[in-house]
Amino acid sequence: MAENIIKKGFQTFIDWVYSGKMLDEYEEAITRRQRALDELRQYYEGRQRRPLKVSPMGKDYNVLANMAGIIVTRSVSMLVGAGVDFNTPDEAPKNRLEEIYEANRGDIFLHDLAQFGSMYGTEFIKIIPNGREYQGKIYPRLVALNPLHMLIITAQ
Repeated sequence: MAENIIKKGFQTFIDWVYSGKMLDEYEEAITRRQRALDELRQYYEGRQRRPLKVSPMGKDYNVLANMAGIIVTRSVSMLVGAGVDFNTPDEAPKNRLEEIYEANRGDIFLHDLAQFGSMYGTEFIKIIPNGREYQGKIYPRLVALNPLHMLIITAQ
């Protein structure tokens, strides 16, 4: 409840700041995308728009269930819950892939990646060369990035 009030106040402040100037097309696209992704996150957390209006007598006949959150959680569990096996034609690259997977806490990484993909539809991975030391060796670090903070710019 308090979190929702803070978000509304923050959004009101942002709207007030932008009301004085004209947003260009780029900023409008970013704002629309962030609002759409924020709405997806809210559905995942169970905060949804009410489909029915409250009656003039003040009765609210809406019954809301967080089905989006259940669907995302179960689909992620089915996708990566049993772990991942690497199949390569040569044995040497397979060992290297498994080492990188273990160095980056692969199960947690894949869970986060699958959850972001299920919630937002797009996944982003940041690869940091020589970013993680594991059992005396240096491996690339893999980071699952939150799509809410990412932007795709294409050539026109």
